[in-house]
Amino acid sequence: MARSKIDPKIRERGLSFAKKLKQEREDRDMTQSELSARSNVPLDTLRSIENGRILSPGVFIAADLVHALDSKLDGWVDLDTPKATGKRVRR
Repeated sequence: MARSKIDPKIRERGLSFAKKLKQEREDRDMTQSELSARSNVPLDTLRSIENGRILSPGVFIAADLVHALDSKLDGWVDLDTPKATGKRVRR
């Protein structure tokens, strides 16, 4: 099964989140294992987010990671996104 194309804006936001996550973790001299344990997010999931394989982590996973870094999610994501069109996407 072929992967569907990812919207460039979603890709950009995901990569931006991943970059900030990694930078904030490293600024705190925290390993991926330590952040994983502190946030209760599986290590493989954290690695996939930081490596850009998961571009749109769930809000609760993102919040758990950011909270474990003693930060707040609202400063991490661009919430100024276009409104949904209401059109269904067929897969």
